[in-house]
Amino acid sequence: MMLSDKIDRTIIDEICAEDFSECFGLRQQEEPFELGSLDHLSHIWVDGDDTGEELDGICATCIDYDLIKRTHLFADHVALIGGTRIASGEDEGEIILANAKVLYVFC
Repeated sequence: MMLSDKIDRTIIDEICAEDFSECFGLRQQEEPFELGSLDHLSHIWVDGDDTGEELDGICATCIDYDLIKRTHLFADHVALIGGTRIASGEDEGEIILANAKVLYVFC
């Protein structure tokens, strides 16, 4: 299943236009989401192994609809998150959002 099967582009566009976050992304994770601030940080992974070292934010997929169509769904839960600054991740389309908060839960 693709990530695009679980999201609604209209909802993303509306929230991104109305929210005061500086940047946005789609976050996939195994644990259910709750609206509001995220209380954890993503970790650095090397060759599929979690190093335990924390990043300065939360990893997400950038809001690029062509990329989202090619992105596989790899977790049970998907949410739109917003943050105050952005950095590039290691994977294609991966971004790291600082001070992230959950704006909308898709599943």
